[in-house]
Amino acid sequence: MIATRDIGAYAAERLLKLDFNGKRTQELQGERDLTLHEVVVVIAKGLRKPDLRYVQFPYDQVEKVLGQMGAPAKNSGQLHRNVPGDQQRHRDGDGAAIGGKHNAHHD
Repeated sequence: MIATRDIGAYAAERLLKLDFNGKRTQELQGERDLTLHEVVVVIAKGLRKPDLRYVQFPYDQVEKVLGQMGAPAKNSGQLHRNVPGDQQRHRDGDGAAIGGKHNAHHD
């Protein structure tokens, strides 16, 4: 995860330097990996809901529920493949890690 102000600072720096050509995608990440449990703690504080918890469901269970809700099987089956980055990178054993170890100014 990354703060919006860091995204803005990176974009402003690049626009001021004009050190790019054409179009490209730049992945920006926060200073360290955060588990989804850590993310939920922050969100829970902001929402003033201290009992808020992160629960990871098995993909096959999510696919089944999406199917019951009318989602086409081909779409619900692709759910885990649409997670940014490699699925294994996001697992930390009892949750998931998101974010990264790169700062916003790293190319």
